[in-house]
Amino acid sequence: MSIYYFINIVVVVFFLSITALKSQSELQNYDTLPKDIKTVDKLLEYCDNIDNIDSNIIYANTALKISESINYTLGAAKALHSLASSHYYFADYEKALFFLKLEIEIYLSTNSINNSDLLGESYRFSGEVYRAQKDYDNALRYLEKAETIFHKTQNQFLLSKTYNRYAAVILEQTGYAKDQRVPDYIHKSDEIAKKYNYYDIIANNINIYASYSQFYVEYDEIIANYKSAIEYLKKFEQPSEIPNIYRNLAYAYRNGGKIDSALYYAHKSYEISKKYNINVYIYNSVGLLYSIYHEDLNNNDSAIVYLKYMIEYEGLMYDAEKMLYQTQMEYKFKSQIKDDEIKSQKVIMFYQILISIVLIIILAGIGYFFYFRAKHQKLANEIINKQKEELDELNSAKDKFFSIIAHDLRNPVSSFQNITSMMYDDYQDFSDSEKHDILRLLKESANNLSSLLENLLTWSRSQSGKINYEPDSYNINYIINNIIQEHQSIAKNKNINFINNLKADTKAYYDASLINIAIRNIVSNSLKFSPNDSNIYFYSETIVESNNEFLQIEIKDEGVGMSPTQVQNIFSLDKNKSTKGSLGEKGTGLGMILVHEFIIKNQGKIWIESEIGKGTSVYIQLPVKKY
Repeated sequence: MSIYYFINIVVVVFFLSITALKSQSELQNYDTLPKDIKTVDKLLEYCDNIDNIDSNIIYANTALKISESINYTLGAAKALHSLASSHYYFADYEKALFFLKLEIEIYLSTNSINNSDLLGESYRFSGEVYRAQKDYDNALRYLEKAETIFHKTQNQFLLSKTYNRYAAVILEQTGYAKDQRVPDYIHKSDEIAKKYNYYDIIANNINIYASYSQFYVEYDEIIANYKSAIEYLKKFEQPSEIPNIYRNLAYAYRNGGKIDSALYYAHKSYEISKKYNINVYIYNSVGLLYSIYHEDLNNNDSAIVYLKYMIEYEGLMYDAEKMLYQTQMEYKFKSQIKDDEIKSQKVIMFYQILISIVLIIILAGIGYFFYFRAKHQKLANEIINKQKEELDELNSAKDKFFSIIAHDLRNPVSSFQNITSMMYDDYQDFSDSEKHDILRLLKESANNLSSLLENLLTWSRSQSGKINYEPDSYNINYIINNIIQEHQSIAKNKNINFINNLKADTKAYYDASLINIAIRNIVSNSLKFSPNDSNIYFYSETIVESNNEFLQIEIKDEGVGMSPTQVQNIFSLDKNKSTKGSLGEKGTGLGMILVHEFIIKNQGKIWIESEIGKGTSVYIQLPVKKY
């Protein structure tokens, strides 16, 4: 939480407070309005034709007040329905149901056949509000009441809308599972809607069917269905319902991996929802935008913006629920508010707002202080943890280095010393054949010692940052052929064949010196762990990942292989433990540490696949060109 969040809260509270004062001022016009049926009907006509929900509530409240004063029950019922509709779009479902119940009570008390369709519409709309609350049992119960009435009155329009809501409720109740009742009700609704050109119902049916069939039909068909629904709504000239379909279309594109299109339609949904001040659609669209920016695009700056919007609209809907009790009491007692009470309430509200703003600013300051302190503490902890990790790595490197010096380097030197001492002391006692074998051992010991020292020096330079990195485009065939030639004598002693299956065009972008060291170590290991009379293979291929080309090299032997644990730890300095070769050769494990470090330094990848007793494949990926 940051200071910007607290500032946003202050602005929202202040804006709501000013709006409340303005609304009270407009309601004072009640005293100057004519108290007759014509005035009520005119106010209700305004409610039907304006897009501003705040103004709609003001007109409906005024119409309700006049209707009650002149005992105009039909006007009161219609005003209650308008209030329910406005609060439904504000996602204040409890208050919407409260007004609908009052409306239903009026129709049931008059018991007039002329009110049957109005009563049925109240039942149908109650079912829709219960659906929005996810109370599906009550939703179906009220829709059933509505259907019974519309069958009797033969109101095809409302019957088609009722079937449409049946499909929506069952779709959500079953968790979008395949349920034949959904397409059946859509078919019933469509049959009527298409006959009488009810474009808004046709569009909504398409929207529901697209959501229902998203797991059972092709992706292109789902997209086409949503776009078709939008075209029908445009014909109906009712843009306030389009945001919901745009949001569904955005979800479909997102599920299909087309994030740019998903982002475009999510923004469209948000813009239209904002234009018509439909809180529930605004909240849903900013939630989707937050998910796309955060999860798909990793754009945290934009994600935070829409997260703030989510918090803001969630707070507005919650504040509306808190006002429900006050409204219920107001309608329960139906008390007239006197002019002096209104004035005193204005004064009280003004001071409440003033005190609230002061308290919020104080709380914002306190919150920012603790946030700032926590942020600095967190930063300090992160620095300490990072330093600790670096120290652990240095200690591990130090321990490994001294282990190599103390054991792996000392043993070959001691062996070399013992052999030369034995030759010097007992030279005359050895046959020519024995002398030849001893010289061979000395040569192998010297080669191993030289390789170890070279790796130690290279690793030391790498750790101190003294290795140059100068990449360019090279043909890797040249490096591998040279390495094969260097190791031919060792391979010949074990009767091991090098089989080079590299393609002719094997260019990649890398530092030749570092890759030469890396591949030489891999080949040396392959020779060490391969049995006599075996083969070492070289393969290459070009692959594409994330629109980038890579040269992939595989070096495969038929050696002793490694366990999964050995494969997992082979590139870890503190966990790598060397194993003996096929003829008892020893290693330090340092070579593979260098291999991994140099491949990564060249923007490449390396991994190993191995099975004990069957051999090992080392895979290297290098970029074909500079990215």
